Amino acid sequence: MINDLELKENPHQIILLKNIITHEEDDRLEISYSLSEDIAQMLAAVQLHIKMAKKKIADDGLGFIEEAETILKEAIWEVKTLASSISPYMLKNIGFINLLNDLVFLIEDHHEIKCNINLDKNSINKTPINTQNILYQIAQLQTINILKCTAVEKVSIIITEKDGKIVMHIKDDGERPSLNIEKISEAFTKLKERVEAFDGKFSIDYQNGYSLEVII
Repeated sequence: MINDLELKENPHQIILLKNIITHEEDDRLEISYSLSEDIAQMLAAVQLHIKMAKKKIADDGLGFIEEAETILKEAIWEVKTLASSISPYMLKNIGFINLLNDLVFLIEDHHEIKCNINLDKNSINKTPINTQNILYQIAQLQTINILKCTAVEKVSIIITEKDGKIVMHIKDDGERPSLNIEKISEAFTKLKERVEAFDGKFSIDYQNGYSLEVII
């Protein structure tokens, strides 16, 4: 892990890290495209053939076909979810705001949690796609953390612009054992490094719930 002092003392290391991240994003884009377009389309074609086969198959085998169809639907969902978490490809096609709204819907609809969202859409739209990708991955990971903790009633997601940088603040009032907090912090390690590589800041506050702030 690269610490803050090493980055400050060696500006060439910052440039190198930025280049590495950029090349990684290119690779991620290619993988994500393959998952979302090639593999997902092949799975969808299999799903169509299963639907056609159900009309002609005997009752004894229908249960197996229906079970295969259920597994296939789950596989398609997992592929799309993986594609969106790997690369900005989904951001380019669906958009950051729409993907973020999907996370909010997941929180509210499936877990009956009140979620307040306040977005500076103009600032988001002019933000580079790689930066949007980092913000989305953080929001996605934090959504998973929120859904895992107990006694959550309110979640707040605010994205604004300050001094030419994007500020994302995610806060909830959930309860988390101290051991879980340590594991959650470790999960953000690589994303924190990527934020700091672009001269950004990443901070977490455990007082009165869980508050995460990213400035990039």
